[in-house]
Amino acid sequence: MIEAANNPTPPTTRSTPTGKSGLGGSPGGITPISTTRARLTAQQELILMEICRETLGDTWKEDHQYKVWIRISEEFEKRARRTFSWQSCQRRFKACMKKEMTRRSVNLNWELPSTPAGRLASKWISESKMIRLPPVPPQLATGQRDPSSMMATIPQTQEYQEHEQAAKAQAWQERMDKWMNTSTDPQNFSHETLPAVNNTTVGEPAEGIVQKDNVPPPAKTAAEPVYRKDLQEISDKIDRVAENILNSTQRLLKEVQLQQRREMEEFRDRIMTLIRDESDLISQNITSASEDLSESLGDLTMTTSITHNNILESMSNIMKLRRDSRVLLKIAAAEGKINPVPPCL
Repeated sequence: MIEAANNPTPPTTRSTPTGKSGLGGSPGGITPISTTRARLTAQQELILMEICRETLGDTWKEDHQYKVWIRISEEFEKRARRTFSWQSCQRRFKACMKKEMTRRSVNLNWELPSTPAGRLASKWISESKMIRLPPVPPQLATGQRDPSSMMATIPQTQEYQEHEQAAKAQAWQERMDKWMNTSTDPQNFSHETLPAVNNTTVGEPAEGIVQKDNVPPPAKTAAEPVYRKDLQEISDKIDRVAENILNSTQRLLKEVQLQQRREMEEFRDRIMTLIRDESDLISQNITSASEDLSESLGDLTMTTSITHNNILESMSNIMKLRRDSRVLLKIAAAEGKINPVPPCL
């Protein structure tokens, strides 16, 4: 097992052959049950979950190397006196934890699981979540108030509110200018007509316009016409925005395709892993069956040879008895004790 652990290729745990003399050939030894696909009892499943909890701890969600599962399989064989492959141990552990997580997500009554292994998994998950919770801040003394609530109750002056609104408007204007790749200089928009602003309050700038101090209001003049050059600039801006949206959509589509491809590759890898594990188990069962068949054929051949020897010995004894009978008949006929039977004509 140590050589298999040092091998980079994950080994396949084979069932331990046992004989009449017990485990390891010692008379009266305890023979563990050799199985890979049989169902575990409730006690054996509980033993497996206890070993996984002692070995994995709070890192049960991570993917561990096969050496860890080989140690778990060996420890399970020592405690439960039953041989179980490391692939089966890993699969049974993941199935139990997934079943418990599913039960937690759909069960609103928080009923305890029916099996001991399920209850151990529930306790394990709860303790892991408690460890990952952030530390609780120290409680305030009696009569003290939370600083955040005290700051919320401080009255704000009109000047502070106007300053905050102006800062928000300036930040919004900068974001819009950066997105549209335009400047905040009013000279660039001298040939454009701005929409009228209605329902504005004092100290609150209109949407899209930054309020500035010490700036006289513009003189009321007749609306100037929009030139073809300005229309071309607006069209170019719209084209740039549409191109940016198209590029963003294409990038998003490529990312979605890459994500789907990665998910398909992961799914294919999982399927190949399952097929490889099942193939190993099938080959293991075939090897065990062939070994048992070869042993049975050897026993049958030995029994047949012994029976053949007995038959040959019996035939030789019959031939010897026949010769002795002929000799005795000849002696008796010579002494006149019996009359020889004439041969039939």
